[in-house]
Amino acid sequence: MKIKFLVVGLFVFSMAVGANAQQILRANVPFAFKVGDELLPAGDYQFILAGNDRSFRVTSGKSSAVALVLTRMAAGIHTTPADAHVVFDKIGHQYWLAEIWIPGVDGFDLHNMTEKHEHQIINVPTK
Repeated sequence: MKIKFLVVGLFVFSMAVGANAQQILRANVPFAFKVGDELLPAGDYQFILAGNDRSFRVTSGKSSAVALVLTRMAAGIHTTPADAHVVFDKIGHQYWLAEIWIPGVDGFDLHNMTEKHEHQIINVPTK
């Protein structure tokens, strides 16, 4: 009986760890970009969803910032639940972190751009 509970406990733990692993995206961002008021340099970044689904920690070596989630977005016409990408709003030569899409978790809107802008999308390979 104890072994049965141990096996079930390990399964639940492994599912929780697996779900956590899916909430981290790694992407190479080839340009400097803003997260809130922070300007981060180009580089390899981790986008880590907080457990409360209300913010992302954006980290790369010595650079880091926190992006607050404005809205949760469901996969729709332009995306599928399997898509993983990071979207930046671009005006001129300036970029702002705007959206993060994680497979199985859908999308998160992080920046509300009211001015006319373009989108720069970085697709993130999933394993």
